[in-house]
Amino acid sequence: HVKYKCRKTITQKILTDIFLMTVFILAVVLRVFVLIVFKVVDFTI
Repeated sequence: HVKYKCRKTITQKILTDIFLMTVFILAVVLRVFVLIVFKVVDFTI
């Protein structure tokens, strides 16, 4: 029973880490995308 609880905690930690990494990557991608869009708009105008 204790082993199961420990495993569940580890799983939650892994899921949290994956979630944080996904959010971080999305933030970076969004930032790069915005920079590219601004460069294109600046170039077009």
